[in-house]
Amino acid sequence: MFSGRVAAPIVLAAILSISAATAQAFDEAKYPDLSGQWHRVGGTQWDPSKPRSLGQQAPLTPEYQAVFAESLADQDAG
Repeated sequence: MFSGRVAAPIVLAAILSISAATAQAFDEAKYPDLSGQWHRVGGTQWDPSKPRSLGQQAPLTPEYQAVFAESLADQDAG
């Protein structure tokens, strides 16, 4: 008869071979190709050569410039 030391590796090998045989490959045709969706255009979000905050001189519309100025005032107030 087999001893426990011999039977355990045989059983483990059998279990692994069964699980490997039933594993399914990733089907790339099921999902859209999003490989190009997550690249940032233009490098960084801010210009590192300019100072922070108003020094960035963002080209904002008057409406968003007012929102930005309000946000800066709120940050300065704490």
